[in-house]
Amino acid sequence: MGTEHLGRLSLDAARAFENYRIGKKHVVVLMLFMALFDFAALGLILFHPDFARQASPVAVEDTELIEVLEPLPDPAEPESRPEPEPEPEAETVFEERAPEDIRDPASREVLFTHYVQWGDTFYSLAARYWDREHLWPDLWLLNASNFPDPDLMVVGDVVSIYDPLGRPADNGERDFSTSERERIFEAYLAVYRRYRNIGDDYLARADGRRSWYRTLGRNRINKAHWSVYSSLRYDPSLLDRYRSLLSRGDIEIIEEYVDRFGYPHSGRE
Repeated sequence: MGTEHLGRLSLDAARAFENYRIGKKHVVVLMLFMALFDFAALGLILFHPDFARQASPVAVEDTELIEVLEPLPDPAEPESRPEPEPEPEAETVFEERAPEDIRDPASREVLFTHYVQWGDTFYSLAARYWDREHLWPDLWLLNASNFPDPDLMVVGDVVSIYDPLGRPADNGERDFSTSERERIFEAYLAVYRRYRNIGDDYLARADGRRSWYRTLGRNRINKAHWSVYSSLRYDPSLLDRYRSLLSRGDIEIIEEYVDRFGYPHSGRE
């Protein structure tokens, strides 16, 4: 029995060793297979990086973050307040100047000093600086001490341009106070008298050899008549005031102008 038992043990030991040898062989084969698989995966990663990126989980840095912004609530509409009514513009008050302030050149402000150029007249200077040519008698009367003849100017003479009479009106004209209208009448009357005196003096000098004095005299007298007629644009009733100051013959000539041409326009011509 001992010999049989030993033989059986030997047989079992041989089988166990055979099984171990076969199992070890399987393990080696399995390890070789796994090694080949790892080498194949490593090759795909090295030579095909896109494959690894597709196979790997999505990385945070490769994702595109989209920030969802919630709409802000509409701001509350401001309470509508009624617009304040514009304040009425302060009305410009023009103080009426006293007659002595209008007549006296020292009381009138000098705006410009004009040096006479060729072709200048008091008419053209009133149009240029005052924008009212028919106020030229007032401009001449303020400078009459240096210009005895309203029509005689020498190049280089000095004309003082004073502040004009009147104030702007809504219709583009000028409004004149009572004292200013009186000044206009006095200025035109002064022009009439000066023209009339110069004309009479020329006529007195006229004779057969100096007939051109007669022409100059008639020219000045015609201007005297026309100056009175021109002043009626500011007040047609002035004609009645002239009746006691002018000769009957002069009044008749001025009334003839009115019949032929009508009263001068109050606006600019």
